[in-house]
Order: sequence, then structure tokens, then C-alpha cells
Amino acid sequence: MNNSTPRDQYSIIKIISIWLLVAAPLSILVYIINPIISPSFESDTLGAAFTRISLITSGLIWQFILSLIIIRQEEDNMSWTTIKKRLRLNTPKDPKTGEPSRKMWLWTIPFTCCSF
Repeated sequence: MNNSTPRDQYSIIKIISIWLLVAAPLSILVYIINPIISPSFESDTLGAAFTRISLITSGLIWQFILSLIIIRQEEDNMSWTTIKKRLRLNTPKDPKTGEPSRKMWLWTIPFTCCSF
């Protein structure tokens, strides 16, 4: 049973605003700023790759900060348990017993290795 109070549903304007705050900065960094400041890929492959990865990483850092801001506004609490609950950072459960089992994290290794 959920003991927390129900939250109001976001309006369509707020949903679109959050979506724009998440997507626009990364898109601008990758598709507008990167071609302007990045060296030519043919002349400096490493420099071009480093610039692109740096811009993508900074966009992802922005998305993380924005998610923390949203959690702070909604929960009025930045404790680890709140962040863990909201970001769904839970220990996986064994499908046979239904009990949380840290060894279930080992299932992520083959999927992580195969994705590269």
C-alpha cells in the first residue's frame, strides 16, 4: 500500500516544457555547437571525437541536474531513499522467490558487454 500523498497530474504545457528543457540543450550542443567548435574529423580525429563526447557528456550532466531539480520540487526532500525510489534504483528481485537479491545484478554483465 502506498502511504504517500497522490501528486497532481502534469498539464500538457508542463510536460512539453520539461521535454524541451531535457532535449533542447543536448540537441543544440550536438547539432549546432559541435560543428562550430569541433576540429575537422579528417585532420584531427581524436580532437573531433573528444569534442563530441565532451559536449554529449555535458548535456547528460544537465539532464541529471534537471532530474534532481524536479525531484526536489516534487518531494521537498533530497534524501538518498527519496532519490533511490524516484529513480528506481532498487535491488533486483529473484523471480523464483520474489526476494531482493544483489547477485541478480550479475545478469547485467552479458547485456552490458554485448552492447559494445
